[in-house]
Amino acid sequence: GIFNQNSYFFVINNPDNIVPSYMSNLKINVLDGSAQTIQIVFNGKSPSKASDVVNTIASEFQKYDVEFKGESAYKILKYIDEQLKDTYDTLNALENKITNFKRENGLDTLNISTPSSAITKIGEIENQIDKLEYDYKYLDEIERNLVGNLDMDIYKLLGIISGSEY
Repeated sequence: GIFNQNSYFFVINNPDNIVPSYMSNLKINVLDGSAQTIQIVFNGKSPSKASDVVNTIASEFQKYDVEFKGESAYKILKYIDEQLKDTYDTLNALENKITNFKRENGLDTLNISTPSSAITKIGEIENQIDKLEYDYKYLDEIERNLVGNLDMDIYKLLGIISGSEY
């Protein structure tokens, strides 16, 4: 007949038909979530077939884990890049605001780079204020002398301006 002793034949099974029978013989358990270990058990009549099923599933888990970690690392790097860009944009905007504020308030010509140079600059400004206050008082005194005495002698006026009586 068709099947003699030296003949071989094989059957191609439809995966939709055999998957339920494989699933009923397969158990996968998480042994330790923090250590990321699983247990794969497959019961079957052929030890080599059971070994192939278990090894294939383990290999697929490893591929999935590598893909998942790669995708996770990509997402983390993308998030960090976005945060760096946002931080850079914020710092750039703040720097522009500070520059504009300094320019609008005449502070851009102070050349202050360190706290000690700022203290020195403040001292210089205070000295200028003191000099201006002295000059104001001096000019105010000259004005008082002139207002009441329009026919003042020019030499006396020069003496007041120079700070000595003539």
